[in-house]
Amino acid sequence: MAAFSLDYPQHHLVLEEQLERILGKFVFHPEYLEGANLRFAQKVALARSKSLDEQANSIWELLLAVKGLRNELAHALHSEKRQRKFHRVKSLYLAELGASAAGVSGGPDHELAAYAIALILGFLGSFEGEGVRFNDWVSTLDRIVSPHSAA
Repeated sequence: MAAFSLDYPQHHLVLEEQLERILGKFVFHPEYLEGANLRFAQKVALARSKSLDEQANSIWELLLAVKGLRNELAHALHSEKRQRKFHRVKSLYLAELGASAAGVSGGPDHELAAYAIALILGFLGSFEGEGVRFNDWVSTLDRIVSPHSAA
């Protein structure tokens, strides 16, 4: 298996920043989230718990698998454990693609990983929109039931 050519720590940071933006959309004072010192898995669980209808989406598992692969890459570029973690990412990603998986399943590892990350970012971007709508609805409701606070 060829070594990965992508800078996975940077991709991990992009995923984590996206999770933080999502969580910030579901609360009214996101500055307090930083003080909670949430780990990545906690951020995923919290974001997932906020979803109205995507909490069971398998992309959450793909996100956690990518994080696990990233952690393994931070410790060893070539190991049996890394191969297992990559195969988990690959199988989850290909399961998401379904019938269209044949076109990418034989590609280089780094391309497949990049596609998986792109899929996750697309999902999280859509989910961030759910947070924006939630915040807008609660703000509207607050103006109606607590007009004194809107003044």
